[in-house]
Amino acid sequence: MKVYTTRKTSTWTPAKTVLVVIACFAAIIALVVYSRWQAANEMPKIVVPMPKMPAYNAFDYFQQAGYSVVDDQKIGDAISRQPRLAPSYTLADKEALVQENVDALKTLREGFAHPYVNPPLRSFKTLLPYYAKFRGLVRLLALEGQTKADRGDWSGAVNSWLDAVQMGEMIPHGSSLIGDLVGIACQAIGRARIWKAIDHLDAAQARQAARRLQAVMTHHLPFADVLQEEKWAGQAGLMEIFRQPNWPQELQHEMGMDNNAQNGNVSSALRLYLLFHGKGTILNNYTHYMDQGIANARQPYAAKSPPSPVPNDPIDQLLILDMDFSQARFKDAITETQNALLLVALALRAYYVEHGAYPQNLNQLVPAYLSRVSDDPFALNSPLSYRRTKTKYVLYSVGPDGKDDGGKPIDDPKRAREYSNNPNARYQVQKESLGDIVAGINTQ
Repeated sequence: MKVYTTRKTSTWTPAKTVLVVIACFAAIIALVVYSRWQAANEMPKIVVPMPKMPAYNAFDYFQQAGYSVVDDQKIGDAISRQPRLAPSYTLADKEALVQENVDALKTLREGFAHPYVNPPLRSFKTLLPYYAKFRGLVRLLALEGQTKADRGDWSGAVNSWLDAVQMGEMIPHGSSLIGDLVGIACQAIGRARIWKAIDHLDAAQARQAARRLQAVMTHHLPFADVLQEEKWAGQAGLMEIFRQPNWPQELQHEMGMDNNAQNGNVSSALRLYLLFHGKGTILNNYTHYMDQGIANARQPYAAKSPPSPVPNDPIDQLLILDMDFSQARFKDAITETQNALLLVALALRAYYVEHGAYPQNLNQLVPAYLSRVSDDPFALNSPLSYRRTKTKYVLYSVGPDGKDDGGKPIDDPKRAREYSNNPNARYQVQKESLGDIVAGINTQ
């Protein structure tokens, strides 16, 4: 009897083998993707410092004064240089505006007795309405000085305008980039008016103004410190977003990337990017970029350090899109230069009134009129340039091109055509300007 054995036929076909391989491969990909997503969502370990606020903070005085200003719009119109607005305000009208704001001015000046530390910016959602109020205060100081000058009190006028410069020097302390730019604008408002008052001062008044301005200038905050605060503000804002469960949507919405964030959706491009470049990559790229900018800012402006390369990721590119550090650094250097030129001009005025002639060189102003001759921020290790002429003098900085043109002022007729309503536009200093920044001509 034959015994038949059943031979089992294998059901493992090549097709099944392929499916198993594909399944394993898909599982591996899923595991890698999941691992990458976990890594992307891992919270970076970073601590953003919080400054200790002084018990009596000039910021609080400035803010209280700013919010108590009355008729801010009228004040702006009263100091306007537009002919259609200025004539409508008589001296009595202007003095009335100043008088109704006497308490705001008193509070502001009380703040000068205390250190200024701006509340740290630690969220992208923080609003900064007080900066507009600060500019309103400076316009009020400009108006107060104008009324004093109209009454012949030029020394009092200069002190009001120096208050604007002092306030502008204080505001950047503890502020991010926006605060620095507000401070620069405030200083310009006061400084522009002092230039026109110099020749009305006697020797004692000019000497006093020079001493005060020199003291104010010692509190100038280095631009590198401004960028340091900007870095902390950006890091804190990113960390705040990263803590949210739906942080990709929050990030997309904060960056204004598209309308999907408003509907709770994340764009495909952003989702793909965040799959492989998460929180740590975004924060590290931003930190590295800011650190490079800070290092560059610690070098003299005249060293012309190359700009930091922008990170090659879309989030940081959007985050720093509006941060033109080179332009902000230029404005900071211009402010230092204009203050230095004004300081020496005040000292020269005092010297001239007392001696009947201008000095042969600026060293003759030290120490009776200046503690030291100001350096030229646009030159490497050189003071401001000066020479005496038959009737007056030429005082200048070599300007943004770094070339000494012998006191030939920056003059761009093309700007005069573009800004026909501003006769001084041709003499305004731009980052690409050629020529020297000459005192009394290139003032801004």
